[in-house]
Amino acid sequence: MMDLAIRQTRKYVGTYQHLDQWESIGSCEVIGTKEIPLPEDEEYDVCDPQAHDHWVLVESEASPEKIKEALTHSFTQHDCHHEYDCCGCRSYRASKVEHEGGRVWRVKVSSSRNF
Repeated sequence: MMDLAIRQTRKYVGTYQHLDQWESIGSCEVIGTKEIPLPEDEEYDVCDPQAHDHWVLVESEASPEKIKEALTHSFTQHDCHHEYDCCGCRSYRASKVEHEGGRVWRVKVSSSRNF
């Protein structure tokens, strides 16, 4: 289980976002993951893009809007703290969050490397 929280302040970026103020609204657990294949006819650069669907079981009494916001914040990560652009660290962005029914949500996460 992981904490499900909404980011209240945006003073810090990337790796240091944990230093911002967060409001916990519950917890969640990834119960399934599926890789989303990229189209074969497209050429990609060295950024090595990837996409995954995650099915998430949410434990929260918050509104659907707040849950969606918290899932977006929880699954978006820019953990690089290097001072140059060619480090190769992977960044993740929750590009789509949908309620599947009951306590299950689907989060599409896209990622690429920092080159």
